Amino acid sequence: MKREDLMEAMNDARDDYIEDMMQTMRSPAKPRRVRPLLRTVLLAAALSLLLGATAYAAFRGTMAHRAPSPTDEPGYYLTDAGESGNETLQLNWGNAAMLLHFDTEDEGVRHLFRLGELPEGVSAAGQNAVPHRIVEEPDRDPQFPPKTEVDEEKLAEMGLTEDEAEKWTLRAAECWRDEEFAMRIDLMDVDMLYNHDLVLGWLGGEATVVKEDNFGPYQRLEAEVSNCEKDPQLPLRCLFLFEPEEQYLIAMIADPDYFSYEEMEAIGEGMEVRTTALPVKADPDPDLNWSVLGLARG
Repeated sequence: MKREDLMEAMNDARDDYIEDMMQTMRSPAKPRRVRPLLRTVLLAAALSLLLGATAYAAFRGTMAHRAPSPTDEPGYYLTDAGESGNETLQLNWGNAAMLLHFDTEDEGVRHLFRLGELPEGVSAAGQNAVPHRIVEEPDRDPQFPPKTEVDEEKLAEMGLTEDEAEKWTLRAAECWRDEEFAMRIDLMDVDMLYNHDLVLGWLGGEATVVKEDNFGPYQRLEAEVSNCEKDPQLPLRCLFLFEPEEQYLIAMIADPDYFSYEEMEAIGEGMEVRTTALPVKADPDPDLNWSVLGLARG
């Protein structure tokens, strides 16, 4: 992956599955920045998962979180093509606020979404789901963007017409309130969740779990996360909705000055998600196994 791409069940359950799950949800040895509420929720979540593990033995996806420890092994990496070929750079997110981990299958399908009624003063925009392909132009001037056209084959594989695809959003949308960028909404499929952790509050941030329960068909996690010890902004409001059957994640990260959790929940409840026939598959040997989530303002 290019550098620029980086910045955009006990019963019948397997023993190694349970061990991995508990390892993922372990509380840190040195919980310096995680508030007591988070530690309590981690223990409760671990017990809940063990007591109800049979429900997941048939394989439903799960979302878990943990507070990292400074003693964590540097198990995160990125691979970059240098002068001598691919070089693996080891990273340690021990000073981040929270890590989200997902147990999913490595194959699935692409999901699309569209927003329902939005709160007063809120507008949203995102990339529509019409797929395009680059038209080969041997004599094209490299200083101009390549010419593209609708990829009819992929559109048919998705099971959509072009008109339908224009009404659905692919992957992400940005929400504005009173002309200020105030929230980002992402929808991530298994190709972005399998063998990946999502990093929140990096460079010394803090996290407080506000709510963790079921929300309709979703596993819900609400948390307040500060990005950095030196960041003067208020902690961001985060709402994560994971669908364990379809195995996709809706991630909503908002400025607390513009969105309440009640409004975010209403937006999530009103979202429409469409399952396409387009298969997606996780890379068994990815160039990186993490993504940083936040609310970037340019």
